[in-house]
Amino acid sequence: MLAAQLAPSLWGLGCSSVYIQSIGLFPSARMNGIIPHVFGSPPTQGQHPLETVLVKKVDSPHNLVETVQWLETFLQSPIGTLGHYRVVVIDSISSICHFHFTNTRESMMERTAIVKVVSNGLRLLAKKYDLVVVAVNDVIEVSQYEYNSGSNMIMSNGRKVRPAALGKFWSNNISTRIFLSKTYNNSTGGWDRTISLLSSPVLENDGCSFIISNAGVVDV
Repeated sequence: MLAAQLAPSLWGLGCSSVYIQSIGLFPSARMNGIIPHVFGSPPTQGQHPLETVLVKKVDSPHNLVETVQWLETFLQSPIGTLGHYRVVVIDSISSICHFHFTNTRESMMERTAIVKVVSNGLRLLAKKYDLVVVAVNDVIEVSQYEYNSGSNMIMSNGRKVRPAALGKFWSNNISTRIFLSKTYNNSTGGWDRTISLLSSPVLENDGCSFIISNAGVVDV
């Protein structure tokens, strides 16, 4: 959301963002700490970078459906048009569903119906308004029964995990999958992190390692 504000010549999009949040508080302290590393200096007088991030709180799957519908109205409004909003982040899609559905057949059918509406709505909005939609998903630790299958799994923090499942319909509507994992480094006393491209229609699967330090994100 911060890098998206940079000019295209600096690999940004020159745009504003909508942050759809399901749990916790907006991480303003962490974002403020990142700003100097993205823009090269602390904010000066004028518009603060976080003022171009519109935060929308969502507390239920049904509220998420309403928010997707609201999003198109907002993008067509004078504020949405003048603000050039082109990035939408949902944090996180799985947490919105996790606490509101049970494992009963009726509940799973309701979840599937809502996921279809949200997925189709976001895909249509992305195409119509040239949006980048980032949906954060959680991971779950695999069971002992699944442990040796090796399918769609990766190591993170010493555990074998996989993305939380939201059904085939959701999976089929995701064009690019990026996996973030971390491993504690006993030598440095910090976390070694890896970003992996798991699937993409235009790029080969690949990854790189990095750390987060006082200097920002550093390649290792």
